[in-house]
Amino acid sequence: MNRLRDIFNLLRWEFSRSTKRVYRNSAIAFVVLSGLLYFYDVAEHFLHWLPDPPEKFLYIIVAILVLAGILHLFHQIEQWKESKRERRFAKSVVSILDEFSGLDFRAIAEGNDQVLTNFVKASILKLVTESLFCRKPTFSVMLQPNQGSRLEIFYHWPPEAKFGDFKPLSGEGAAGLTFEDNQTVYVPITKHRWGMKLSKEGLLEGWDFELFEKSSLDPFKCVLCVPISARLPGDNTGEAGNVFGVLNLHSKKAFGIKDFDMDIAQVTARLLALVFDRREKERYLLTHETRGSGTGH
Repeated sequence: MNRLRDIFNLLRWEFSRSTKRVYRNSAIAFVVLSGLLYFYDVAEHFLHWLPDPPEKFLYIIVAILVLAGILHLFHQIEQWKESKRERRFAKSVVSILDEFSGLDFRAIAEGNDQVLTNFVKASILKLVTESLFCRKPTFSVMLQPNQGSRLEIFYHWPPEAKFGDFKPLSGEGAAGLTFEDNQTVYVPITKHRWGMKLSKEGLLEGWDFELFEKSSLDPFKCVLCVPISARLPGDNTGEAGNVFGVLNLHSKKAFGIKDFDMDIAQVTARLLALVFDRREKERYLLTHETRGSGTGH
């Protein structure tokens, strides 16, 4: 029974990803209301020939119309909540970019990691978390300390979040697969240990099974892994890129990560890519300046 429920939720998720939510719900509401109104007119026409039309039947029709109106109102409230979160997230992005422009990347390149840590944790992950629909979300940022080494968690939010000692290699687990392929991986139910590869538009592109050990993601039940990558010069497709690490969004509820949360995670990963890309460029400039001064040029 649980497996059937999971399959149903998966099909519902895929349908909602491939169909515009507003148009879909509006069309459903329009069809339901139009059908009920037409049925009411037909019923009233036939009941008119009866000597004593059953009033209970008409009351049922009115009750259905009222219920449809309530459902439509509920939908509008949900849309308002999402719009409110979108505005909050937009303001957060503006704030992040303003602070980004004032960061001392030369000091970061020289080894002052505390400046970068404060910016990533307090200015990016904290502000973004406030805009998510996911209840009690947890972010972690995995980076590769050295070429070919294991991915490690360098930043996370909230501060009290606890993580296991899982440090995947490139291509290992959901995070490692994301890092290797530069592609988002969504694990809706961690107990099944399979994940979905998603395109940049959020569409399903493939499956991967047996991604990790059963205990490696406890206590999380749903995980989204997004590559932190910067587009290479001359690449117009965005498929290739310099992958700095992986942004992981965790939830303690199966299917706890919503469509809106996925979009926010994608934008957050791009913001982090800007930061790490700028740091690498400053390090490159600093290295060449040091070599130049050492050779007398």
